[in-house]
Amino acid sequence: MVVSFVIGVILLAIIIYTLIRIVKNILLGIALIGIVLLISYFILGSMPNLKETPIIGSKLPKIPASINEFFSVLKKFFFNLKILEVSRDSKNQILITVQNTGRFKLSNFSVFIDEKRVNIINKPTDPLDPNEITTLQTDWDKNFTQIIIQTSKVNVTFPG
Repeated sequence: MVVSFVIGVILLAIIIYTLIRIVKNILLGIALIGIVLLISYFILGSMPNLKETPIIGSKLPKIPASINEFFSVLKKFFFNLKILEVSRDSKNQILITVQNTGRFKLSNFSVFIDEKRVNIINKPTDPLDPNEITTLQTDWDKNFTQIIIQTSKVNVTFPG
């Protein structure tokens, strides 16, 4: 019994040691890639286009080239609204079905059709939780060319 306990402890120590080495090497690799990108940023004045790298370039995600682009990508990740469908009800008023595809809640919905603010007749879910879907019923019954939905954090345009 003591022998099996000692062997178990030794195996556990080997597994933990191996996992620590693996994590350390992964973090070192990420740090080295980050240092190379940072040095190239200081030398060239912009981030290199990794998409042009042979073999693996097409598989890499696009890296933002500026701070503004980085914050734009970050904001889109956390706050994003998607128009799923635009249709009409029995009174020919426009119904807009939207989904919060971001990670945080969205609130304070406003609808603009052809640059005119439109009343929302129904009471849509407000705030709209992540991945939640709601329908906005407007009092607009004419034709339209553009719909803009504004929230406190993000705007989305249809068609667009």
